[in-house]
Amino acid sequence: MYPIVIQQPTNYWAIIITVLTTLVAAFGGAWFAFLLQNRKEKKKETNKNIEALNKVQITLTQQLNALTILNKDLIQPHKDHPIKWLAMPAVSHRNYSKLQIDAGSLSFLVEKGSSSLISEVLNVEEKFKEVMNIVNLRSNFHVQKLQPKLAEIGIEEGKTYQLQPEKVEHLLGIQIVGTLKKFTDSLIQITEDAITSHEKIINDIKTIGKKIFPKSKIVSFSYINKKEKYNQANTADAKTPLS
Repeated sequence: MYPIVIQQPTNYWAIIITVLTTLVAAFGGAWFAFLLQNRKEKKKETNKNIEALNKVQITLTQQLNALTILNKDLIQPHKDHPIKWLAMPAVSHRNYSKLQIDAGSLSFLVEKGSSSLISEVLNVEEKFKEVMNIVNLRSNFHVQKLQPKLAEIGIEEGKTYQLQPEKVEHLLGIQIVGTLKKFTDSLIQITEDAITSHEKIINDIKTIGKKIFPKSKIVSFSYINKKEKYNQANTADAKTPLS
């Protein structure tokens, strides 16, 4: 006779369940790790986009401050002068090359349905550059062409003279007068337009930023934009060569 070993029937379901449990646990852990990493990446991207938006706000606010100071100190005291093109002095060269906006950092706005904001930001920045360019062109012309001509006809800058506008224009000549008038009128017009545009875009960025990122802080700065104060500028302090 041969010995016979009676074996217990194999519980395949228990094995299957154990294997499945192990697989599910492994998959679940990997899936949880994936979700966690994905969440971190999304948060990182969100923070990057918020930072980009805030940097643009800072740059635009700095540009607006520069514009309003220019308007208050240079334009408004001479805006109503009968010979404003001559009364408005030259100023030192303006270099705001550091106030550049990284438009590429705002590309995420395309996915958020606010792509038009990018073009608006770029348009506003061009207005700022145009203002500073006109300031520099006018000041250079003032120093290189006007001042030598004033010295030639015996008019000292900083002194008061009782002269009629027509006589002044005759003494200085059509070319100098026409160029200065063009620069001065353009400067007044584009500065006011640039200030208005900057105010609007800064407010638009804040509004859209809060809509896109309701739980995050979009910076908002105060700036020197008190239009009523412009008219309070003490014109008596302005040194004008003619009156």
